[in-house]
Amino acid sequence: MWDGNKGSFDPKGRAAEPNRVSAVMLYRMGQAFDELLDEEQHGSTLRGVMRGFQQNGVCLKDRIEDNADPLEWVLTIDRCKQARKITLGAYARLERKLLDYQTALNEVGAVVVSARIHAGWDTPKGGAIDYDPTASTDGASHAFVLIGYDDRGFLILNSRGKSWSRWVDGNGQAWEGISLWRYEDWRANLLDAWVIRLGVPYANEGQALAGLFGMEPYLALGSDQAQGVTRIMIQGHYLHTRDGQFVRQGVFVSDKPTVEETIKLLSSTEPPSPYRHLVVFVESGLGSVKAMTEKAAIATAHIKAAYPSMFPLFIIWREDVQELVIDLLNARSNRIRQITGGLPGATLSHLVRYSQDWLQPVWRTLEGEAERIFQDDASEVERGIGWWVMSRLLEAALTPPNPMTIHFIVHSSGILWLSALAQRLHQEQASLIAAIGSGEARRTTISSIDLLAPIATMKSVLKLASDLWAEFPERAITAGRKPIRVFTLPSEQEKASCLGGFEGSFLELARRAFPIDGRNPSLRSPNKLVGSRQDLAEAAQVEHIPAWLQFQDVEHYTTSNAMPEHADLMSDSRMIGALLKSIKDDYS
Repeated sequence: MWDGNKGSFDPKGRAAEPNRVSAVMLYRMGQAFDELLDEEQHGSTLRGVMRGFQQNGVCLKDRIEDNADPLEWVLTIDRCKQARKITLGAYARLERKLLDYQTALNEVGAVVVSARIHAGWDTPKGGAIDYDPTASTDGASHAFVLIGYDDRGFLILNSRGKSWSRWVDGNGQAWEGISLWRYEDWRANLLDAWVIRLGVPYANEGQALAGLFGMEPYLALGSDQAQGVTRIMIQGHYLHTRDGQFVRQGVFVSDKPTVEETIKLLSSTEPPSPYRHLVVFVESGLGSVKAMTEKAAIATAHIKAAYPSMFPLFIIWREDVQELVIDLLNARSNRIRQITGGLPGATLSHLVRYSQDWLQPVWRTLEGEAERIFQDDASEVERGIGWWVMSRLLEAALTPPNPMTIHFIVHSSGILWLSALAQRLHQEQASLIAAIGSGEARRTTISSIDLLAPIATMKSVLKLASDLWAEFPERAITAGRKPIRVFTLPSEQEKASCLGGFEGSFLELARRAFPIDGRNPSLRSPNKLVGSRQDLAEAAQVEHIPAWLQFQDVEHYTTSNAMPEHADLMSDSRMIGALLKSIKDDYS
């Protein structure tokens, strides 16, 4: 440790040599947050590395990465377990103030820095980097660590090894690999600087998250969680796509290596996989990524603690749809109120009529996104990545000697995602692996579907079942669990919700404005949706409800008086808890 008062290093203050962490992991994780989107740029920014460390932790360095191409490095399950033990806690960016840097070194002991480098870095002379202010830099930048200072400049530890430089302290002791970086060089070429403190291992965070389940009606961390959910909390338990492709930038990225690691875990035979049920939560896309990942983190921690034989997977395929709709409705309703004088009935009629024109593209966008996720596309952009993932998960679920059952919990417009998967399964059944090519085999593997207030007609649900299972013969129906259950909210709850200037939930808006099953609704003849209690009662009088389809009321599962709104069904811990328990009771 550098002692600024004595002008030398204090060997007694030096900690034992620690295990080295993986620089390759820090580099690869930082790329997801790289501000320099130019593909010609190699490396990552220091800010990106900090965000990557905060989201993913870091594993220990292993022998494999010494000779491997960094681009081929994979965050394996073992590396992920290590990274959950080495996490980033507090971190702060330093301003360009000398006193701040010196204080940080005295308090923390090290500052990680990035700066432009020049020819003087090649061969430091006398333990110091030569700096010529008239010479131009070549534009290259470099990251290194400040470990001390004296009256001339900072002492730096570089990554070029002990032979790079040799600095001698005031006591005449030589320090290999250390060099002096003069203050004038620092002022001219500094780019970025950070100080950090390590956080607690993820195991502590996981226990805390598991304890949140059931404490409140809704699965959310609350405002006291400043940083929210990190990727390492739900790594391997989510699939994030956009435009039919993996999301590769930002916090919650997805990629093929992660999927392969999940498949390896689920299909393991030595030792056998402990998982017997794959539970796939299909989000509606109405909420934000923040809200979706918070519920995923809490539910995943709870499932690991309470249902160790279940493996949860959260599907994030759209985001912020409801916020967009609210903004559009607010803008339109303000104009309509000027026309109607604010009369509620007239305002609603005008708003629905206008909405049928300009909200239809919103629904078409959802349909198109679901189709692209499962489309057969051999182009370079790799759309259709959802089929690549789900077909391999189906194959992993059938791995002997302990095959898994698959269960879907689907919210609202998430039925579009599941319907697109079912249609692709129907198209590919002749070429699917032999073990799941028949409808009967798929009925055994894909065991249950729970639809939470789905935006779908009876025709949509019948087609979903037909594509998924070919047919469901009466002899296959047992007295217990029905393969498809639809959960509905009371009609008064639907109407009590409000979307901007529209009095009603997103489900109610879909009844009146969205072109479902190719049909455009009118003011007098809205869609008849199975997720709507009122429509269901009317449909039951004229339509045959098959024996494999069951309708249930949400209030039977929410024991308190606080009824969830349509947008919050997937976030309701009472609802999710009841569904998980039913999977355990009915399929164990």
